[in-house]
Amino acid sequence: MSTVDIYIHGTPRGHQIWGSGSNHDYISIFYNHDSEAKEPAVLQADICGGDSFYTYIRSKKVFDAGGRPGAFFALTVSFKKAYCTNVYMLYQLFEAVYNQLCVGSIIAKDGTTEKFLVDDFTNARSGTSATVDKIQAAFSQKIEELIVPSLMELTSGDTINRPKKTVSLLEVDSPLFFDWFKKHSLIVSPNTQPLALSYEGVVRELKEANASKKVLTEDNAKLQSDLDTITRKNDELSQELQLLSSSIGKKNSGKVDQLQQELDKVTEERDSLKTRIAEAANSIDMIDKPIKTLARLLAGRFPKDDCSEVKENNENTPKVLKTSLRTIWRDRLNSILLGAIFILSVFILFFVLDNRHSDVVVKETPNKIAETELETDTANYADRDICRIDIEDGGDIVEKGKEYSLRVCPKETFPSGVKIPAGVWKVEVETDHPFNDGDRFTVPSELNSGTNIQIMYQVADSVYLSRVITIE
Repeated sequence: MSTVDIYIHGTPRGHQIWGSGSNHDYISIFYNHDSEAKEPAVLQADICGGDSFYTYIRSKKVFDAGGRPGAFFALTVSFKKAYCTNVYMLYQLFEAVYNQLCVGSIIAKDGTTEKFLVDDFTNARSGTSATVDKIQAAFSQKIEELIVPSLMELTSGDTINRPKKTVSLLEVDSPLFFDWFKKHSLIVSPNTQPLALSYEGVVRELKEANASKKVLTEDNAKLQSDLDTITRKNDELSQELQLLSSSIGKKNSGKVDQLQQELDKVTEERDSLKTRIAEAANSIDMIDKPIKTLARLLAGRFPKDDCSEVKENNENTPKVLKTSLRTIWRDRLNSILLGAIFILSVFILFFVLDNRHSDVVVKETPNKIAETELETDTANYADRDICRIDIEDGGDIVEKGKEYSLRVCPKETFPSGVKIPAGVWKVEVETDHPFNDGDRFTVPSELNSGTNIQIMYQVADSVYLSRVITIE
């Protein structure tokens, strides 16, 4: 049984794994690689299932065979129940295999960008041989020659789910590296500065910080001395101010007391006057309200002409007679006023009862309307976040000239009673030039491979769901 497993994996067009048939669960984790990689290549070292794994991965500015960004290419070597103590040599072997066998057959390099030349690893050729076979042979020979003698028995637990640490390529094969290898998932970077150099930089910065601290401490001591002086002067001024305030207070205390007494007296008179004004206002209201009510009741019984005639007659009446008339009119007015108040009370009672009946009718009607509106509002549409666009017989990649049909499906089972709102489909490459027929469309043969197609499901003139696919 071989102690070494070799894998070639990446995304030439979709995720692919070539090589050993075991441990594909571990190899598949690289599909969710860091798409924002800062370095062209790194080496990841893990322990999984008691075996050690070393993966050389390239993911910075890598494009798949169709020209889509975000792709990656990786080579993995696994040692069963053992780990490598010559990691630096293993990294050099990865670099040599990549540059001598992979570039030009599987991958094309153009400056800082890389692109897959094939959409399947088995299609890559190196002369008359399959490139994958040459890679397998090269690894088998060199690992047996250079790496196997440095293998050590592995008894540590898995590190695949533990926090990652980044170390410099110049620090591999050190005691610290092997100690970390058994406790962490390690990223070996050829561009990371060694810890020793980093330590020297930290020490240098610490010395500079201590020097700055000394200067600041001296400045702080001087400022503290100045503060003590100012505080002392402030205390002296506060004492002088208290003495001055006390002296002034004694001189003016008599005048202040006199003014306070006068103020209290004026305030008392003002409050008394307010009380009398309020009482007078209440009396006026008590008199004014019945008179106004009586005037409204009698307005309809005495036409304007009659009032004018009475006014004219009154103007022609001698003053003595007017005085007598006032006395007589006042007595009659009191009688009329009492009667009017009784009539007004009956009228108000009738009006209140009538309004209560109207309020009941008004209150019942809105309630019935609200109940009717609630009974008719029963729509319960699915949230767009739990839906997706499904392409029958297709996926993210579609073929020219082939017809596909569309539908809206739940990502998971819908809750009871939830339904998808009615909408229209729109499939296009250029805006306002859709080429679908309802929920079916045929990929135009004249479009270029790698062209993106926009699919939209619109509800009430707004996009409910959308999806982008690519022509093969």
